[in-house]
Amino acid sequence: MEVICVGVATWDTIALVPRFPAPDERLVAEELRVAIGGPAAIAAITLARLGVKVGLVAGVGDDRAGQQVLQALSDAGVDAKFVRVVAGASTARSIVTVSSDTDSRSIVNKPFAAADQVVKGGAGGGSAGAAAKAAASAEWVHFDHFGWQLKSDLAINRGEGPKISLDIGYLTRDIKVGEVDLYAPTAEVVQQQRAGVNVATAVKEMARENQNLVVATLGSRGAVGSDGEQIIEVAAFDTEVVSTLGAGDVFHGALVAQFQQGRDLREAITRASAVAALSCRGLDGSSAVPDEKRLEVFLQDVQEKG
Repeated sequence: MEVICVGVATWDTIALVPRFPAPDERLVAEELRVAIGGPAAIAAITLARLGVKVGLVAGVGDDRAGQQVLQALSDAGVDAKFVRVVAGASTARSIVTVSSDTDSRSIVNKPFAAADQVVKGGAGGGSAGAAAKAAASAEWVHFDHFGWQLKSDLAINRGEGPKISLDIGYLTRDIKVGEVDLYAPTAEVVQQQRAGVNVATAVKEMARENQNLVVATLGSRGAVGSDGEQIIEVAAFDTEVVSTLGAGDVFHGALVAQFQQGRDLREAITRASAVAALSCRGLDGSSAVPDEKRLEVFLQDVQEKG
């Protein structure tokens, strides 16, 4: 396995509405969809779509939603043998409302409650030892905020095997930037860590201090990254937007794919930004993620329009 993703997999119900409803109001949805979600799961699907051999370490229940998550992963080409199916547990679910007039969303989530059992077995008969062995032999291990709690269970440490990537959307006390090769926070997290410092400057400072790569997402403004020496700023691509749901998770999966494929920092951020932009053409987080061919066509078209 080239990449192992570790963290959250959910089964989502997504409604596209013309605007958010007022209290006690009923609206007719423009579109209604059920689909896989979760930062690690969407990152894994993105990696697979871009031609990377990828597996997922996550947990689901032995319910219908869990079966749907496993099927979606299989359909996308993600190896799900380390997804733990916990008897009697409920798969994480989310209800997402996307407002087309403001391009914003609200999310109600019921998380997976059996976190302590995620690496104790697998749907395909795996074990904690097998998951740890797979992670140790990968080129990259990509964690989301939940997956980071499983890092010690997988015995993964920087400099002792695979490169480590961390997607972090909110700051927690156990995050140590120096423990990863690629730190990928939101701009909001960066500002919490370096209050009063410009995001680009803060990204460079963190990369220099920790001798790693730091790439921060800026939402509709794009992304900024640094290797401690240079600052790379990439504006968001202009594209049709149906929903930005999962775009950050797509970006992180695509970013790891670019580094795994040997691209430099500027090219990696640029291509990952393009993948994330194209994913916004779909209502859910994964259906519009492009493959390499579609990505190249899009980038060529952007270049020609110049």
